[in-house]
Amino acid sequence: MTKEDLRIVFFGTSDFGCPAIDTLLLNGFNIVGVVTKPDFYNMRKKRLEPTPIKQKALEEGIPVLEAKDMNSKDFQASLGAFNGNVFVVVAFQMIPKAVYSMAKYGTFNIHASSLPDYRGAAPINWAIANGENRIGMTSFFINDKVDEGDIICHTSVPNYSNRNFTEMYKILSTGVCGALCCQTLNLITKFDGKPPLYKQNESDAKHKAPKLNRWNTQIDFTKNIKEIFNFIKAFSDKPGAWCVVKSKDKCNEKALKILKAEVISFGGKKKGDTGKLTVSGDDILLFVSDGCLKITSLQLEGSKVMTPREIINGYDIENWELI
Repeated sequence: MTKEDLRIVFFGTSDFGCPAIDTLLLNGFNIVGVVTKPDFYNMRKKRLEPTPIKQKALEEGIPVLEAKDMNSKDFQASLGAFNGNVFVVVAFQMIPKAVYSMAKYGTFNIHASSLPDYRGAAPINWAIANGENRIGMTSFFINDKVDEGDIICHTSVPNYSNRNFTEMYKILSTGVCGALCCQTLNLITKFDGKPPLYKQNESDAKHKAPKLNRWNTQIDFTKNIKEIFNFIKAFSDKPGAWCVVKSKDKCNEKALKILKAEVISFGGKKKGDTGKLTVSGDDILLFVSDGCLKITSLQLEGSKVMTPREIINGYDIENWELI
């Protein structure tokens, strides 16, 4: 069996998977179709827009199928018309068995974690929040459970202290995902559709990666400075780790997103200093129980993203306490 025998249908939605399409094409793989979500309405631009994956497919001249209802016979008939024999899934959604079982050589997903750890919707965020030394990426054959199929390949990259979510997302998208897709497809080719597989060991699943919401992205100032710093990085630049302003001005009880910060010092702070802000020239310093952070980007509820100088000019932040 050779790579020319493979007819790939690529399932994806977000921009995360676009570089993988480029990598597959550059390495001579045949993508016969792309499946993505229907066009979405952009409230700001007041118009329908295609998903990034659809836009990429159209640019490359690849036929596109919109997944309005994957359980419908019409959708499955249209998918069957691609005559694909292996399905590649990158940042998509749950796929019903009637669909993923259509591929002769299987349907595999790329998940941004070292499975079985960090199963769920936001693996990169939670791995950074927990201070993992490396961020993994795994390919596995899909089954009827979430992120629980047999593993085909695995890789990882260092989680350096200066990398936030946005930076790690780009690294994994542009430099890792496509290569892992190729490695996986090469193994499928080498072993005639039956590559060596590895069962997921449940004892290795130390963390989950739940979908982000308002409550699980709130900063807990009872944590130490390293944990708070990792937490801020994990949700930068979107959706942003946040806290609440306690003050005697109009900002009282408003939410404040801390989008970027740097560690200035460890230790030497009084417990009562936690949550206090100090202005030092053009810098905003935030004291926590065991150190000090310099805030470099932040956003007050109802306002735009601001630099420290912009918020110093507009607000009396030294009378704020963050809780």
